[in-house]
Amino acid sequence: MRDILAEIVEKKKDIVTDAKRQMPLDEVKRALVCGNFEMAHRFREREWNLIAECKLQSPAKGRLCRRYSVTELARIYEDNGASMLSVHTDPHFLGCNEDFRKVRAEVSLPLLRKDFIIDAYQIYEARMLGANAVLLIARILTPETLKKFLYTAWSLGMDALVERYEGTDVPSRAFSDGGIHEAIMDYEDTVFYEILAEELARRDMDYQPVSNDNYEALVSRMDDYIAEFEAHGTDNISIPDMDLP
Repeated sequence: MRDILAEIVEKKKDIVTDAKRQMPLDEVKRALVCGNFEMAHRFREREWNLIAECKLQSPAKGRLCRRYSVTELARIYEDNGASMLSVHTDPHFLGCNEDFRKVRAEVSLPLLRKDFIIDAYQIYEARMLGANAVLLIARILTPETLKKFLYTAWSLGMDALVERYEGTDVPSRAFSDGGIHEAIMDYEDTVFYEILAEELARRDMDYQPVSNDNYEALVSRMDDYIAEFEAHGTDNISIPDMDLP
């Protein structure tokens, strides 16, 4: 059976190599301004949140939208209450960096760069483009690389969504009988568990602004929560005295 994901990742290697040639990492770093975890702040402001996807095409299903451009979709979603926008920058989805820049200039919502991230360069590039969060796909990263990429995103003031499949990477009964995953994701096979780890860690620290002085402490607390998720799943977390919204 055709493995579309593997094909995309192979082509992505050439795309990243070409991007580095056109604009080396040092130049990207000089061109970016760190964020302030805008996605996390936005999500805490509302009782429910929707990430609306500005997607024109799918490799599996072909062209999805012909009536609107990416920027027109972005404005429609913003006008109708989306909390955040997901914007593709991969050509398999008719996405590109220039479209991302155009959407950033059109809307004030936090933006997720949706791409197949296989190199830390893409995370720095995402922030340079104005992204507030990046998508990390567990199936195409080793656990060590995934952890490294999470820390890279956080060091730039960006949130990260981790996409996992089939309920196997983070064990939990929620995939079969409902639970926390159902409450925080749009797709049953996707777990954004690091959002919870960050929220709990920041709560432990009384939501102090992230700085050079407390960054290591924040990461350490998140490590502890993530280790608990990996060891026990997310169904049996003990969170004393926590009032959930």
